[in-house]
Amino acid sequence: MDENQFKNLQPSSTLYANQSYEGADFRSCDFSNSDFSDSFFENCKFVDCNLSNLKMIHTKFQEVTFIRCKLAGLNFSQISKILLSVKFLDSNLAFCNFPDLNLSDTKFVNCQLNGCDFLDTNLKNALFENTSLPGTQFDHCDLSGADFRSARDFVINLEGNKLDKAIFSLQGALTFLETLNIIIE
Repeated sequence: MDENQFKNLQPSSTLYANQSYEGADFRSCDFSNSDFSDSFFENCKFVDCNLSNLKMIHTKFQEVTFIRCKLAGLNFSQISKILLSVKFLDSNLAFCNFPDLNLSDTKFVNCQLNGCDFLDTNLKNALFENTSLPGTQFDHCDLSGADFRSARDFVINLEGNKLDKAIFSLQGALTFLETLNIIIE
């Protein structure tokens, strides 16, 4: 096995903190309740991993891809915002918080985002391709140019978000009526 490939790692409260990984490939790892604080991940992939309830104080994610991962209860407010770049493919994100982050151009492809919160988040040109967003909140976000054409189960408040040139299907655009408190017969 390559020195940058890690498989079947188990949870740890200290083992993964204060580490630096470049070009690492993590597969089938259970990082639930682990501590990634003060660690740096550059050009890394997490495939089929459980990252639930991860502690991420000052953690840096640069060009990191999550594929078929479970990410639950994560608070992204404490991560390093410098050079933040992530991508989520075929992953399940539940009750994650993404406040005050620059996630422009971020891709969420074939994902499930349950009860996630985006507050004051820059999601310019983000892609929500074939992604379900039940209970997910977008408050004071910049969604300019974001692509929601194949997204579903979302409600976005028109008054509390910037939506210039955001892209929606006709069916998706009809969800805006829910926030207007109007009656359609």
